[in-house]
Order: sequence, then structure tokens, then C-alpha cells
Amino acid sequence: MSSSYMVSQYFTMGKPFWIIVLKWTLLYVVTFYIALPLMCRNLPYSKYYKRNVDLTDRRNIYVNRIAKNLHSSIVYHFNHSLDVTVAIVTVSRMNPNNGQSPFYLTQVVIKLLEAMKDTSLRLYVFICNVDSNPQGHKEVISLGHLLPLLPIIAKYNSSQTIPGDKYKKEKDDYSFCMRKSLQTDAKYVLLLEDDALVKDNFLKVMQFILRHKMIRRIEDGDGHLHAQYVSVLKLYHPERWQGYSNDNVNSHIDLIALTCVFAPILAAIMHSLSRKYLYTIHVPLSTMYVVIVLYMIGRQNILNLRAIHEQLYILRPAHGCCTPAVLYTRLYAKKLVNYMDKINCSKYNPVDIALSKYSTDNNFLSLNVFPNLVSHIGAISSLPKKVDISKLSLDILDKETIK
Repeated sequence: MSSSYMVSQYFTMGKPFWIIVLKWTLLYVVTFYIALPLMCRNLPYSKYYKRNVDLTDRRNIYVNRIAKNLHSSIVYHFNHSLDVTVAIVTVSRMNPNNGQSPFYLTQVVIKLLEAMKDTSLRLYVFICNVDSNPQGHKEVISLGHLLPLLPIIAKYNSSQTIPGDKYKKEKDDYSFCMRKSLQTDAKYVLLLEDDALVKDNFLKVMQFILRHKMIRRIEDGDGHLHAQYVSVLKLYHPERWQGYSNDNVNSHIDLIALTCVFAPILAAIMHSLSRKYLYTIHVPLSTMYVVIVLYMIGRQNILNLRAIHEQLYILRPAHGCCTPAVLYTRLYAKKLVNYMDKINCSKYNPVDIALSKYSTDNNFLSLNVFPNLVSHIGAISSLPKKVDISKLSLDILDKETIK
């Protein structure tokens, strides 16, 4: 059937054609002006998101609620045969608007200890206080009174010289907490920053990954497959870099895959309601509809649908940036602390980028978990404001093909 014949059919069929146009117009209007605005107004990173609740107030309400039940809600056991040692790295923080503590550390500790009730992983948790004035970190002191079984290790004291360069201090602090973690016999070391709030299923998912996904099949340059153990597992990647509009191959693949699945289904449904020789008009309209719907909802929210079950989480090559929550194997952590003693960090080579370079240069396998297993609740990022980390990380992506 020639294209000229089809065009003539579209403009001579009269009423049926305009009924189809009306149906598609109605579908677009209902979807993008009624349904999605109602469904997505509370979904961060959707195009309809409107922040109508102050997050600081919400978090303070949460802290006040759990503080009343601290003694009865926490069950904590020490075990000398450990799977994971968790070091919660913390410094004192103050809200510049009211001069009060935002209680980041308290939220992180309580959420993690509550999650420990529902896992068979053997964990050891301690607070690594790297504040330059550890006695001035009032939130740590308060937690010490409320949770006397929770170990607290401070790095600095009055007789120590504190590095003047903040990048050197960040590197030294990270190395210190990792070394203290390695003093246990745990198979893995997890460094968790004090503004990385774990999700409800954090330990359930991590347990599944540790038992079933830490050995990957890697394709080398000759096309041969070989097994490689995951050395670094990043549990967080900034959501703003996970969207469809980012220059990310995986996001483009996701968009194409979902469109290929749902566009034909929608075209078939609309086709069943129309005259058979009008199928060609439904295909482009369905494709455009699905692409716009996915874009308006946001890839971040689509990824979060995987959180319904631990087996749906995926591992992808890790980017360079970000250390809010990183899991290391014991063997790799031992090598890493020695490496950190030899390097210098700066504005253009912050600690997270330096660590990723070491992993890439020495062919260690570093992966990100998606969706994120922690939320970054800190209001201010510790990344240098004048450094385009998104560009830096592109140079140190793990280019191995994950099978």
C-alpha cells in the first residue's frame, strides 16, 4: 500500500479519523494535565514535583518521635565473627539558619540499628568521630549517653595537630576510620557518612547482594569471560545524575527499552478501537506518548520501582564521585589505606575521585547499586563547588562490560 494512498485515506475517511484524533487528544490531556500532576506531585525528580513540606521540620519530627523510644526499640548484639563492620563517619554540623544541630547522625544511627533487627548479617557498628573538637560534637555525646553499648572512637585530641588543608583532613579522616574498621575481623568494611540515611530494606538488600552478586562475569579485551570479585560497592549515586536527560548510556538504554515494551502495547489498544488500516498512525503517537510519560515521571522514580524486591536491584559500573556509603572487601580496604598514606588530595583531586582512580588504575571491580540504598539528607554537599565532578568521573568509569 503506497504512502500516497494512506495519506489520501486519512483525509477522506471523515468522521472516523477525527474520532481517533479526539481520543488521542483526550488521552494526552487527561494524562499530562490531570493524572500525572496528581500522581507525581510528591515524587522528587518528576517534572510535577512541588516541595510543599519543609524537609528539616519533617526530619526533626522524626527525631523527636524516635527519641522517646530509644531504649526500648534498639536491640544490639556484638559478635566476634563478623560479616560487616560499619563505621559512621561524623563531624559536628549546625544549621546556619537557627544554629541548631540538624540531627543527621541521630537519624542515621537509629535507622541503621532498627534495620539490624531484621537481618542475619553479623554487624559491628561504631561511630567514628573525626571532628577537630570531638568534645564539642554534642550530638555524639548525647548518643553516647542514650546508647552506652554503641562504641565511639575519636580521632583527635588536644595534643594532636589538625591538618589545615581540608582536603588532607578529609583523606586522613577517611583513612583513620577505615583502619579502625579493619581492627575487627569482618569480611567487609562499610564507611557510612553521618548524612547518609539508610533505606528500610538496606540490610535485606545488602545481604542478598553479598551472598549472590559479588562475583561477576567480566569480558576482557579479547572477548573472553572470567570471574572477578567486586571490591567496591557504592550504595549511593546522586539522583540528579540518574535522569533520562543526563549524558548516560544506561539512561538512554532504559528509555529505549521501556518505550519498546509499552509503545506497542498502547498502539495495539488504540488500534483495536479504530479501523485496521489506521495502525500506522498509532505507532508514532504511542511512542511519543510513552517517551513523554517516562520523561515527566523521571528515571529516578522508575528505578525506585525496583525497590519492591531485593532481586530487582541492579549493579552498574561505578562513577568516580561520592562516598556517602561505600562497602569495601577486607582485602581491598587493606590496600586502600596504604595507598591513601602516599597520596595528596586537593580541590581538583578530592578523596572520592582519588579512591576511584586507584580502583580503576589497578583493575579492581567497582560497582554502584541501583536504586540507591541510602538517602543523602545533608543540605550541603562536601564536593568542591568549582569542580565539575560529572566531567571528572567520566574519565574513570569502569569500562569493563558487565555480564
